[in-house]
Amino acid sequence: MTKDEELSRYMILIENYKEQLNSLDMQYSYLQAAIADYNKALEINPNDYNTYGRRGWAKFNLRDCTGAIADFNKALEGNHD
Repeated sequence: MTKDEELSRYMILIENYKEQLNSLDMQYSYLQAAIADYNKALEINPNDYNTYGRRGWAKFNLRDCTGAIADFNKALEGNHD
């Protein structure tokens, strides 16, 4: 492989990494916005146990395991099936 071909190959890899990082940034922003919306919904109706579960999954995906567990436990309080 020539140096130009090798450089071209690495430039393609760099572009792919940039796209992946942009995607991760968007996912992070989306999850943060979702948590903010769930917080507002729970202020209005603190007994909406499904929303605790959804917020728990968003927190879990952001690696906030402590927050996720607290939300999952709260969601289970309302699950009497």
